[in-house]
Amino acid sequence: MSAAVFELGDDFNLTVMHKRSNWNWQASDLRAAWGENNRILAGRYELEEDGGTWLGVSRDGRVAFLVNDINQASPCDLLPTLFLRGNDSPHAFASRVNEINEDIILGDTFHLIVGDFHLNSMVYLGTTNNPNLPWLQIADVGVGVHTLSIEGLDSAIPMYADLAHTFTDAINGDQALMDIAMAVMTDMNGPNPHFQEMMNAPDEPQHGTTSTTALKINATGQVLFYERYLENGQWRERDFVFGIE
Repeated sequence: MSAAVFELGDDFNLTVMHKRSNWNWQASDLRAAWGENNRILAGRYELEEDGGTWLGVSRDGRVAFLVNDINQASPCDLLPTLFLRGNDSPHAFASRVNEINEDIILGDTFHLIVGDFHLNSMVYLGTTNNPNLPWLQIADVGVGVHTLSIEGLDSAIPMYADLAHTFTDAINGDQALMDIAMAVMTDMNGPNPHFQEMMNAPDEPQHGTTSTTALKINATGQVLFYERYLENGQWRERDFVFGIE
């Protein structure tokens, strides 16, 4: 299960925790890398320059993160990349995506957040299978704590409500970004099948967490980016610090 929980504050103070799940045969090189002449930092499949991403942030102050239903590289992974590379406002980008024939997405259910630090704007885009509704739902994201899951934005399902409460408690404390990510997005505090990490058993089909990413953007434009990712069966950690221009 992939999921994200985040807080949007005044002046685009933003804290995001994102967990990506995959099958073990898809779990190679799922780490962040700089692209676009070191302008965009984003998670990449096999570190392909032209590939999609599930979470990224740019030096221009653009941020995008995604949850989809198949947890592997798919056409909808290109949407965050398109936003990060482009100049459209979040609303203009959402309108452009809405004009795309949904068949291009190959029926992949996705839920996407796009935001712009300089415009102080954040928008949610999510597909729906309800035949009585437009295929793409678009909504402004307001100040506060939110969850993003395969159920959409701010699902009332208890699992996601609990995630929001755990996250709120963690960010109100005095913990480092890495410690918040570990407390909120892993099962370190007790067995939790929804946050089960990938085990090192390459001969057995498995599905579990392959990367956890924490992102913080301060009102001053400072970006803190922490990730814990699986590489060749071993968990590794690293972080980045840079400024929005």
